[in-house]
Amino acid sequence: MIRSRAVAAMLAAAPLAVLCAARPLPAQSVAPACEAPLTTQDACQKAADLFAFIAPQLGAAIAGGNATLGQGGNLGGFGKVSFGARFTGLRGSLPRPEPVAVRPGPAQSSAFPVSEQWFGLPQLDLAIGLTRGIPLGVSNVGGVDLLVSGSWLPQVEERDVSVRASGGRFRAGFGARVGILQESRTVPGVSLSFLRRALPNTDVTARTGDDTLQVLAARVRTDSWRLVASRHLAAIGVAAGVGQDRIDSRAAVSAIVNEGSVRVSASTLQPFRQKLTRGNAFVNASLNLAIFRVVGEVGRTWGGEAATVNSFDGTSPTEPRLYGSVGARVGF
Repeated sequence: MIRSRAVAAMLAAAPLAVLCAARPLPAQSVAPACEAPLTTQDACQKAADLFAFIAPQLGAAIAGGNATLGQGGNLGGFGKVSFGARFTGLRGSLPRPEPVAVRPGPAQSSAFPVSEQWFGLPQLDLAIGLTRGIPLGVSNVGGVDLLVSGSWLPQVEERDVSVRASGGRFRAGFGARVGILQESRTVPGVSLSFLRRALPNTDVTARTGDDTLQVLAARVRTDSWRLVASRHLAAIGVAAGVGQDRIDSRAAVSAIVNEGSVRVSASTLQPFRQKLTRGNAFVNASLNLAIFRVVGEVGRTWGGEAATVNSFDGTSPTEPRLYGSVGARVGF
């Protein structure tokens, strides 16, 4: 079962990572080092590794596969419109920090157990034809479509974790598609697209016993390139594509930690940041009913560099991930 609770659990782990970082974390092939006193470096490193493990999964859930489900080429001219809704689910891994001991002193490698679970987000897609392109034989070349995407974040209250969007629960994304070939009776549709998507800015509050951790204005953004081809025969359509996702995650946090009679408050002076680039490949199958189309998608994301000191039960931040989408769209 795909649940918003899983998204809340993944976002709630981010404050641990951000709390220990005094400067933004760049993309790198070695494990990030925490700027922290010697007595807290192990806790800090474990937190940073949790963030590095979670961020690629959130990015993959936002990016999905095809910019417009079931579509390969451009729409075919000014004024043509395609509107759709989809739900993308990703087979992810949630780390469980409870069994792992945090020791005073330098960072030490520990093995985090993980639980496998599907999670996902709903999205809206809009494509608007701007130009048809240049006629070339039985097709057109160079047609342009405007792409608009919207991601919606549900409000979550789960035991000791709350997830609330700050500044609105809906975030729009924008991009464009250039037709390499417009689909016709004899040739497939082929296009190259770029689309920037993001989660709404999010505040997350997690309570662990007497302690409180908060993520403030957390943001996960993806820049996605796609090369897609499609072919439709009567009521059945297929599409396939490859591409690349650049995932940019950042947040600031505050925390209140109680140790006996000692109460410590802390906050970051600037956002913690992670950047990652991953490959993406997918296939679509659609059922076409006049202007209405029902589409299913299966895809896989992989690659990138995000080394960690700690391990995650045989998996890693850059582990290949399987995702799927179901959606419907209308075009006219």
